[in-house]
Amino acid sequence: MRRATQADIPRMVELGRAMHTESRFRNLKFNDDKVVRLFTYAVTQPSLILLVDGEPAHAMLFAYVQPFWWGDDLESDDLLLYVTPEMRGKSSAVRLVNEYKRITKSMGVADPRLSTGTGVETERTGRLFERLGFAGAGLMFSLKQGRAICAAE
Repeated sequence: MRRATQADIPRMVELGRAMHTESRFRNLKFNDDKVVRLFTYAVTQPSLILLVDGEPAHAMLFAYVQPFWWGDDLESDDLLLYVTPEMRGKSSAVRLVNEYKRITKSMGVADPRLSTGTGVETERTGRLFERLGFAGAGLMFSLKQGRAICAAE
């Protein structure tokens, strides 16, 4: 488990596509070029946390750190945590989350958060987050607009 580098980007794009295919967003277009640009930027930014596990990578976590909009204390949210199906239930997610906790603590983050908005194994993932010290902090809702977004399964 380590911070991602430029060399990891092609594999992270593959992982991102796999996550997208499993997610409730699978009917929306995945843009490889946009993801490459985002990851290329992210690996150079101290306020962005991009971690991979495995060689080749079979899991990744991507999060950001920023000040709360109303003050100077820091908050952090993940954009994604993905582990390939064949590696789920092993130690990758635990290692990634524990490293996320270590990094956010070292940065002085007052409120590090993780979420399960993709609709992929949300209850199982929530239980993992709770075992690792996180607690529920509200709910997330998505507006049903008749668009191509799939219902969470």
